[in-house]
Amino acid sequence: MSNRVAAKRYAIALFQLAKEKNLLESLESEARVIGEVFKNEQEAFLVFSNPNLTAVKKKEFITNCLPNLSAELKNLLMILVDRKRESSLLEVIEYFLKLVIAENDQEEAFVYSAKPLTESEEKEISAVFSKKVGKKALRIENIVQPEMLGGLKIRIGNLIFDGSLSGQLSRLHRHILK
Repeated sequence: MSNRVAAKRYAIALFQLAKEKNLLESLESEARVIGEVFKNEQEAFLVFSNPNLTAVKKKEFITNCLPNLSAELKNLLMILVDRKRESSLLEVIEYFLKLVIAENDQEEAFVYSAKPLTESEEKEISAVFSKKVGKKALRIENIVQPEMLGGLKIRIGNLIFDGSLSGQLSRLHRHILK
């Protein structure tokens, strides 16, 4: 079974368990933290996914380095170690988070801007663009790109709304050339 298929199965199982126990919100925030830790701390992920370390050592690593982790996520990590699927962890978390977002009738949006957005700007963007994609709300991740100069570029799934200054100038240039 491919890693991607296995990751989806583990994510679905975790999602169903979280839903049954009414823990979607808490497990979502924990999963985000675990995902960020393993993405940003490559050494930690290399230790966790190292095939040369024994399962016992990896389980000690989980217990010692993540003492406050919920039983559900700790069990998931232990199962991944037992089944030699540690390298799938980030995919499991990514798919689990997508399931939680879909469950809440939301969508992830990446908003590129020249400066950080305020909370009210994020709420306004969510209100306007969630209607365009048929969702209740958007979960906005603001990516600051000072070189943009001005405007916004919003990516929601496969859709891109380019209201950046460079995008507007590019469209104006194409229009003039016609």
